[in-house]
Amino acid sequence: MELHKYTFEEFDALIINENGIRQCPTGDYSLIDKFERCSFDDGCSFGRGCSFGWRCTFVDVCTFGDVCTFGLGCTFEAERIKNCKLYTVGGIGSRNDTTYFFIDDKKEIWVRCGCFFGDINAFEAAVDEMHSDVRNLEFKMQYEGAMEFIKKMASI
Repeated sequence: MELHKYTFEEFDALIINENGIRQCPTGDYSLIDKFERCSFDDGCSFGRGCSFGWRCTFVDVCTFGDVCTFGLGCTFEAERIKNCKLYTVGGIGSRNDTTYFFIDDKKEIWVRCGCFFGDINAFEAAVDEMHSDVRNLEFKMQYEGAMEFIKKMASI
């Protein structure tokens, strides 16, 4: 199913709720290049080089096009992570899902994987505990590969 591609005029006409947040239904927002105070539904898609402003939130299965960046002052995980680079590794682990890695301005690595949120050391321990038996070694190797990549990115 192809997503409806919103024009700026359609985007601008979307209702703004009582909290001043524009409610954006599932769709393709690749024609819009700047967003502020928006909340996006599941499955939204954004084009290359998008800029997201103050108080934007994203729900499950949102994707971002090539060269999208989150600038200085952007926060994740209820502001527990600030001024960071975001990396995603998809289709891995027992859930065949996306794992999110954040490298903050102190070069510390934080991980969101399903319900798990913590630093890379806690994630590594959780992976060891959860996937050490023979039946789960494939998943363990996938997570270890992702962690190795992220650690290299943090060292740059």
